[in-house]
Amino acid sequence: MLIGIDVGGTHTDAVLVGADGLKAWAKAKTNRADLMASIREVLAKVAPEAGPMPITRLNLSTTLSTNA
Repeated sequence: MLIGIDVGGTHTDAVLVGADGLKAWAKAKTNRADLMASIREVLAKVAPEAGPMPITRLNLSTTLSTNA
């Protein structure tokens, strides 16, 4: 299983992907004063959906700094 998180200027998005495709997704408003809070929020929504399957990779990207 892998988790992908993108911290954007307006929203932070996360997906959980398994061998057979998309398992879960989440979206939260980006907290510009505390970006880690935004990451924790979406991570808390998608990670439990992995169940007993191990999460082997986490990809973190940001369009927030790219657009700055």
